Amino acid sequence: MAVLLRGGDDYAPDQIQAMRKVAIGKGKASILAPLAIVDDKSLPAPGEIGLGEQAFRRLGLSEGREVTIRQASHMQPLPGEGASISGPPTTY
Repeated sequence: MAVLLRGGDDYAPDQIQAMRKVAIGKGKASILAPLAIVDDKSLPAPGEIGLGEQAFRRLGLSEGREVTIRQASHMQPLPGEGASISGPPTTY
């Protein structure tokens, strides 16, 4: 989970609302996280993004480091995922 303060960054409110998942990274390390928008100015401070401990470990970063944040790209379907929807029924 990633947490952003409403109005605490350079994104317009409608841009933030459109983001369901964000890509957060530093260099080659990156993670995808669902985004929560909060009004409590203590979680996180303006210009910061709040992340859980697991996210810090996966990124290999310590608290206070600068990261990039962008809207996650649309997921590509897995090979054959659409075949069962438009093709013959799949049996198990």
